[in-house]
Amino acid sequence: MAGKIFINYRRGDDPGNTGRLFDRLQDVFEPQQLFLDVDNIAPGLDFVRVLNERVGECDILLAVIGRSWIDTRDGAGKRRLEDPDDFVRIEIESALTQGKRVIPVLVGDAVMPRPDELPQTLQPLARRNAVRLTHERFRADTQGLIKALQNALTEIEEQQQARARTEAERRAKEARRLWEEETAQRADEERRLAEAEAARIAEEERRRQEAEVEARQRAAEERRRIEDAEKARQAEEAARAAEERRRIEEAAAARRAEEKARAAAERTRLEAENRRRVEEGGAFSTAKRSNTLASVEAFLAAYPEGDSAAEAKALKAVLLARAEAYRYASASEDAAVLRSFLQTYRRGADADEIRGRLQRLKPKRSAPLFGPAILGALAVAIVAATIVFWARGKPQPPSPSGEAQAPALQASVTPAAAPQTNSPNPTSNPAPAAVATEQIAWDLVKDSQDPGQLRRFIDQFPNGVHRSEAEQLISVLSSAPQPSATAVPNPRELARSLQFELKRVGCFNGVVDGEFDDPTKSAWQQFIKLTSLNVADVPSSGAVNAVRGFNNRVCPLVCVKGQHVESDSCVVNAPPPSRPSQRPQRGNGETVVDLRGQPPGTITKGGVTTCGSNGCQHVPKNCHAVTLGKDNPEWKGLGGKIICP
Repeated sequence: MAGKIFINYRRGDDPGNTGRLFDRLQDVFEPQQLFLDVDNIAPGLDFVRVLNERVGECDILLAVIGRSWIDTRDGAGKRRLEDPDDFVRIEIESALTQGKRVIPVLVGDAVMPRPDELPQTLQPLARRNAVRLTHERFRADTQGLIKALQNALTEIEEQQQARARTEAERRAKEARRLWEEETAQRADEERRLAEAEAARIAEEERRRQEAEVEARQRAAEERRRIEDAEKARQAEEAARAAEERRRIEEAAAARRAEEKARAAAERTRLEAENRRRVEEGGAFSTAKRSNTLASVEAFLAAYPEGDSAAEAKALKAVLLARAEAYRYASASEDAAVLRSFLQTYRRGADADEIRGRLQRLKPKRSAPLFGPAILGALAVAIVAATIVFWARGKPQPPSPSGEAQAPALQASVTPAAAPQTNSPNPTSNPAPAAVATEQIAWDLVKDSQDPGQLRRFIDQFPNGVHRSEAEQLISVLSSAPQPSATAVPNPRELARSLQFELKRVGCFNGVVDGEFDDPTKSAWQQFIKLTSLNVADVPSSGAVNAVRGFNNRVCPLVCVKGQHVESDSCVVNAPPPSRPSQRPQRGNGETVVDLRGQPPGTITKGGVTTCGSNGCQHVPKNCHAVTLGKDNPEWKGLGGKIICP
């Protein structure tokens, strides 16, 4: 016994009896015949449509009604049945609208709702005969419900079978009628076509005999006129085709020139960026090896916004803190202050100098100053901590390695050019310090290929001894071509260069955006396959140089429909020669349409005679002919299949 049963219930309204009813029905019916919950609606779907489809798949809907079914309310105090989006209401409305059999099931002492208690769309439910399930007679009540469901499903199945038989008989009669009409119409058309053909042949023979001489003269004149017109048309088409080819070639040449210019500009930009990074890295390495405050300040003056600026600022803060600690310790005669400095900074020239002073001090001189020594050490720590805190507190971008640099630098730096005097207020000669700072900065930028770096050096030291050399380098770099970079660019720049080169050799048609995505990977793999190069399938300098080694197109040019490849460009195909598709009928005056060579799907209106490779046929005025392919079983080669309304 087929058929499906949809169980409609409200989850907060006596769910225990609903579960018992479902378990009891499972003992009798197959699992696929029962629908209890519709709780797997996918995100983004219209739940009303989904519920209507689920209800439409069933034959019977059981509306389980408990004591609070009619008065269940939502969080706003409104009855759930008044909400048009309530699942219970949607399912019952859908079953009533689709004409499904709806059986109210009253649980316990629940009463059948009156029509005035229901929304207008649910009022037909009040007229349905209900079944009651009580706790005391639950098994007997469900047995009666099961019997009623079995009878209903049997009745529904018989009705469906009867409707199917009736529909099958109706379709068979309709098919038989159409076949008979088509057979009669085809026979009538064949008869009329034969009569028309016989009349046409007779009329043609008579006219041929009467106008044979005149026809030969007209034919000669017509041939001459057609030949002249064909020559003029061919000359015009050749001129149009030549103009179109010239326009396409010019556009292709302009496009290639533009792409080469963009590729050259991109290569120049990458080379300049790589040079800047190489120079900045070398300058910062020199500053770190020097490990002096002057060298770090010179680097920051030359590269204030460089990739290593944050690390240089952190290094500068640490050097400032150590210089301040050394200044305080060198001005003190307290052994505790000196020992405090050595506990913080164990290595370096300043540490060796403080260690020598500590050895020269006598123990008796440090005893009376025990209290001031503690204060002095505390002052040194506070000053160093203040400088480091100030340097760390400023917002700085992360270093290229992605790690914090200030803590790691504190243990490895050596002091700046600290004064080597034991006087209480040590000072340095500003003139030699300025000269040393300029010399360090000049050592950093003298090999630079960037005129901007040299100009910043002149701005930093306008009266320096190396100004004339910097100006000479700027003039030379401004007029000379820039050398190629040796540093490895980042992956995005490599991918951008690879896209440019692949587009130049015709293997990449996407947007040059620096993303090594699937289209770029496919173009790169196609290039490797066609060239048989042993290159890794990832962006690299070797990959870019490998593509640059090819000056001509590598990947074949693929043209769209209606164009062909000519001289490394897509050229529009020449139009096919015109073919007369119709000629007058010399028999009964009806137009004859020659459909030989026409593509499948060509439609010809009625009232004409269509001809194919196997003969001709008449098409009535209220019908039309459609050409078919030779592989179609209905193809007869008579100029198309006749279709009438």
